Amino acid sequence: MYPARLVGRVIGVIGMGRAAAGALAAFAGGVVADRLGGPPAVALAGAVGVACALAYAGLRARSAERPPSYSARGSIRALRERPLLGKVALAQGFYGGGLIAAVPLYALVHVDRLDLRLSDVGVIGIMAAVATTISFPIWGAMADRHGGIWALRLGSTLGVVGLIGYALAPDVAILWVMAVGYGAASAAVDVGIASIVSDQTPLASRAAAMAGWNAITGARGIAAAFLMSALLQLGVVDVTSGLLLCAAASAVGVVLFARVNAKAPEPDPVPALRSVPAGSAVPTG
Repeated sequence: MYPARLVGRVIGVIGMGRAAAGALAAFAGGVVADRLGGPPAVALAGAVGVACALAYAGLRARSAERPPSYSARGSIRALRERPLLGKVALAQGFYGGGLIAAVPLYALVHVDRLDLRLSDVGVIGIMAAVATTISFPIWGAMADRHGGIWALRLGSTLGVVGLIGYALAPDVAILWVMAVGYGAASAAVDVGIASIVSDQTPLASRAAAMAGWNAITGARGIAAAFLMSALLQLGVVDVTSGLLLCAAASAVGVVLFARVNAKAPEPDPVPALRSVPAGSAVPTG
């Protein structure tokens, strides 16, 4: 759809707009929560979400072609047809799994360990969103120049540093720095994944490949969050050791990203064999 040399920058511009909206929402939500309290702020956010969903439902793409259909098995096959995508998905499985598993622990750091006010937590969210907004076009330009894998390598490294910082943070000032790193890491991973999928799949099978990717990473995310919550409830880990465990899992992903050779030649997907009716002549030339 877009020239290959511009894909990263296009993704960066779109992501920048999304992150800017997130930063504005974080600020507005904090103001509403301070003035009206938490429950009204959550209710207002839900109403805005429903309105946006209804607006999306009314959008229609103008195209004379019928969208290609694919099954769940076909979406996984479209992802596995490219070995490079399989390696990146494995690395993202470890890296993203560590980040998602850490989500239940962030609130415990904010409330139990550091006893932060609601406004402090809001500042953390705003700083992360601003960092994401600013860094999206930078990562997009890097992906166009050096490839999406470099955005994944550098961004995932920042994510691991952020997890370690959260695990050991003695005060909120450290969390502000980690929030900036988290924001930049989030933008890098988004740009890197979209860039690599765009490079590795033709437009006709891209939707199927992304569906397979989201199915795999979604299942991993559900399992990771529940696993960490269970370990915390059973007393196997505390907040600090749990975050360090998450950092170790994400660090495995960083190593796997570093081992991916994006310049290695990729075999062409094998076309599906068609059945030939009995008695039919089989073309040989």
